[in-house]
Amino acid sequence: AKPPLSTGFLLCEFTPYFRSAMLCCCADGKQEAELVSMDMTGYLEEAPTAPESEPKMEPKMEPAGPHTFEISLVKDGPLGIMLDTKSSGLSVMRIGGGCFEAHNAKAAPDNRLEKHDFIVAINGKTSQDSMLAEVKECKGTVTMKICRPMPWVVKMPRSGKPFGAGFGFQKDSCSMDIKNIVDGALKDHNARAAPDQQVQVWDIILKVNALETPQLMMEALKTLTEFELTFARPPKV
Repeated sequence: AKPPLSTGFLLCEFTPYFRSAMLCCCADGKQEAELVSMDMTGYLEEAPTAPESEPKMEPKMEPAGPHTFEISLVKDGPLGIMLDTKSSGLSVMRIGGGCFEAHNAKAAPDNRLEKHDFIVAINGKTSQDSMLAEVKECKGTVTMKICRPMPWVVKMPRSGKPFGAGFGFQKDSCSMDIKNIVDGALKDHNARAAPDQQVQVWDIILKVNALETPQLMMEALKTLTEFELTFARPPKV
């Protein structure tokens, strides 16, 4: 049976069938790897997709690039991290107990693992399945390549329109993926924003008006008249 998912609809909510994986390396020494497949199809009849407009010829600009670094540690117990699968790797959802908490306690600030960091390689493995297997099964030294996206903040009014985007997330996620963008407040923002402030498909929403769980963020996007959103762009792999 598929796990329950609490969502609301803001135009096109979910693309059909989103395969997710979550790995929990628990502080009590037990390690569990769970593959979760969710049918997250949703629609709202009054939200037709607008025809595509002619692309604008603008200079290619991106938000500030990610901070990339490596962490090597000896796996002498549970790692103590919970991971979420994203389009560009494994995103850190939580850190508690285990090897990474011990590493963070003595590491320099720019070499600590943090919430929302992306793990893009583990002991040379780069696919999601191989990284998940490596975290669960490897012994001895673990070397991870970490990318930390630089977040940026966007303030926008609703202006009487729906937000205009579809989202993907797991039940316990701490962020939401932008799955599509249609007519609405977000598309209006992109039309007037500088290129490095525009939001793209697969960008991640970290906060909506200081709210950080997908269920609360969804509710805020349905009801508030003004938004302050914190976005991050996943690393390119």
